[in-house]
Amino acid sequence: MKKKFLMLGIFVFTFLALAGTTQAVAHYTLNWSSVDDGEIRWGGGSRYAAQLNSAIATWNARGRVNIAPDTLLTYEDLHISDVNSGVGAWNGVTGMTSPLAGTDTLKINVFYLSAQNNNRRQNTITHELGHSLGLAHSINNNIMSRAQTEQTALGPQDVSDYRFLWGG
Repeated sequence: MKKKFLMLGIFVFTFLALAGTTQAVAHYTLNWSSVDDGEIRWGGGSRYAAQLNSAIATWNARGRVNIAPDTLLTYEDLHISDVNSGVGAWNGVTGMTSPLAGTDTLKINVFYLSAQNNNRRQNTITHELGHSLGLAHSINNNIMSRAQTEQTALGPQDVSDYRFLWGG
């Protein structure tokens, strides 16, 4: 009886000690995405085609969701276009992704991006594509941070949230 009590005591002590040191992993995800059958088919484009292509390559390197141009035989999941506005909802906004009943939209605001360097442009487009993948704003030093930076590579939280949603 003493042996069982001792073993139970050790188990409870170990559990409580570990419970105080473990942390839950936070995930920053939206309740929607543009992903359809493991891919996002996009149409349209931007004057920042080089940065758009680099942003697509960054997410495609994760290997689970394929972001590819729309064709005549596929449904356009995401329409990408430029806007040029510094007023109203666009005041201070460099890009915006919106879910719609049909094709979702990703708009790149050239009003602000025209004065910025290519890394900041790519950061904005990679960030907006992250929203189309279902990622929400997250923490600093990640593409999905609220702040625009010159970061073009995914951060650890970006990768964690992507894996949470899409595996890999």
